[in-house]
Amino acid sequence: GGVREAVVAKAYEFVQVDRTVNVGPCADMALCSHRVSEDEVKRDAVEVVTAGGGNKQGKLCVLQKSLNPMVTTAVSLPEAQAVWTVYGPPAEEEESEVKKEPEEEPEEEPEEEPEEEAHAYMVISLGGDEPKTVVLKGRELEEFDDDEQMDFFIEGATVCVANIFNRRRIVQVPRR
Repeated sequence: GGVREAVVAKAYEFVQVDRTVNVGPCADMALCSHRVSEDEVKRDAVEVVTAGGGNKQGKLCVLQKSLNPMVTTAVSLPEAQAVWTVYGPPAEEEESEVKKEPEEEPEEEPEEEPEEEAHAYMVISLGGDEPKTVVLKGRELEEFDDDEQMDFFIEGATVCVANIFNRRRIVQVPRR
């Protein structure tokens, strides 16, 4: 004898509500439960997994009802009450123009793709016995050096931080 598990069949009704380009052709499909982690299954969440293509063109598509973010970095901040990210000051434009002689034909330069604009600062309002605000800078989230000028209030908790005027200014609202 072996242990047998009862299988309960559920009826699903599929209705087209949207179209996704290039999911097919489908060679096979399966219904799966959405897993939040290896041990935890998200309740009432079903994904449709399709297999399609062939050879080097093979693919798996996971169709789901909602967005499930992929966490790439997690940091424990037990005293954090709130966290914001804001854009920094715009990069200074070069004012020097290169003058060419009228006889020269302008050379075609390959257009550079603009670099994706990233937030410049992460502002963390910390609670605890002595509330304070921590500000980290850059893509690597580095702390400010002691000799660097920082225009943020850090001596107490922060209520809100945001960009205004088309990301040209940063507003910080400290708690009194």
